[in-house]
Amino acid sequence: MRTRRRNYRYRPNGTAHQKKGKGFFETLREVIQDPWSVISSVFEKMKIAEEEISSAKQKHPEEAESLRDAFGILCPPLLLQSLNIKLYRAHARELLERIVKDHDLELLTHAELCVHLSRFSLEVPPSSDVACLYNECFAAVFPKEYSAIFNGNTPHESYRGAALAIKIKLARSLRTKRGTETT
Repeated sequence: MRTRRRNYRYRPNGTAHQKKGKGFFETLREVIQDPWSVISSVFEKMKIAEEEISSAKQKHPEEAESLRDAFGILCPPLLLQSLNIKLYRAHARELLERIVKDHDLELLTHAELCVHLSRFSLEVPPSSDVACLYNECFAAVFPKEYSAIFNGNTPHESYRGAALAIKIKLARSLRTKRGTETT
């Protein structure tokens, strides 16, 4: 009897652990089975990028020239490609604000930090200062949902300095080259 192959990766010592994320063949199978959902997702993100660029141009007309060329930078990183569209919209907005203010584009956005911290918290329980950072990132990405959950209160207020230090360290260690990723 043939057993079904599971989503496991085998270590050299013979033990197995479950793979994290989708592999190449799972992604390929998804594209072959439903190519229109993948294509529509790409066009949806392109539409959002154009909307956010035009919104930023209206907000900052003096920076319209630099914002015009921002489309390539707004290419969603692999981390955000299959996740909630609100994450991508917040990511695009933050990058456009960085372009306007001439800040470093390689540092992670709040949306990217949110995803990384969420994934890290599945592996290891977060400390109080990491939870505070995750809280801040969540508030930046989902302001309406955040205020509905916490009623305007900010938990972990005393850990703000430690959270800022962790944010800076994470954002620097997980830098991204914008506009150079391929899918």
